[in-house]
Amino acid sequence: MGSIVGIIACDIILTILITISVFCFATSQKKRSIRDSPDGRGKLPSTMSKKKTAEITESPYQELHGVQSDVYCDLQHFRK
Repeated sequence: MGSIVGIIACDIILTILITISVFCFATSQKKRSIRDSPDGRGKLPSTMSKKKTAEITESPYQELHGVQSDVYCDLQHFRK
């Protein structure tokens, strides 16, 4: 019984330490990006600024071209 309590206590302690370290890392990165920017508003990644200036013309998705009833007709044959 004591080993189970020890495992649970260690798990809780490690979870808290990981949470604190992630929080500290995230806040230091945020402070660094604000400090390094010339106007103090934070720095956008270069890909974000490129997306704003250049219009994206290609879409990774295929556009729909009307109703394709042949797929549904094939399904009707399987039901019979």
